[in-house]
Amino acid sequence: MTDVCLVCVGTPAIENLRKINDQHIGRYAPTTIPWFKEFDDSFIQLLQDIESQLDPEVPMDLGNYDSFLPELLHELSGGLIGWLKPILREALDLIGVFEPDFNDFGILKKLNGDIFVQARENIIGELSENDFDQFLERN
Repeated sequence: MTDVCLVCVGTPAIENLRKINDQHIGRYAPTTIPWFKEFDDSFIQLLQDIESQLDPEVPMDLGNYDSFLPELLHELSGGLIGWLKPILREALDLIGVFEPDFNDFGILKKLNGDIFVQARENIIGELSENDFDQFLERN
């Protein structure tokens, strides 16, 4: 009647909100983003798609098969989009991409393993490998 769109984003627990009312179930079909549990071509394709959408003037090599970055990003994010996206954003922030006077895409060459590890620590905190693995097992 009002043409209002409802968007709920988050964990699978949000599905409960969609099922509160039978009208919601029919009107709001669920769309889910998969967990890239395994490091494989689908995760690399995701990284290539992200870089393609960013369309940087200087290649970032996020999804470059010959780069260490795809596997590192999978390891750091556990294959979870909810962690990958903020890690990527934080890494760009650490090298200065979001500074008001940013105008040199050459700065993207500063993206390296140390920057991505620091970005993960800034976003997720310092989790032990055991804590990290336990969290992933719950997903």
